Amino acid sequence: MKWKGKNPCVNITDKIYKTGIKVKKEIMKIYENMLERSTHIGKWLVTINPENCKDVLNMELKV
Repeated sequence: MKWKGKNPCVNITDKIYKTGIKVKKEIMKIYENMLERSTHIGKWLVTINPENCKDVLNMELKV
């Protein structure tokens, strides 16, 4: 599978995540900025914009 001529980078983890953990609303708003949602399907179809991810990660490093 390729996108724009590049193969995806995939990592497998065997970490077990806790269930029931909730993210604070203020933090979730920050992460929502990384997503571009479809106007037709809404929350089910998102595009993750790498430039927005860099902005969010830089914000996390400063906090």
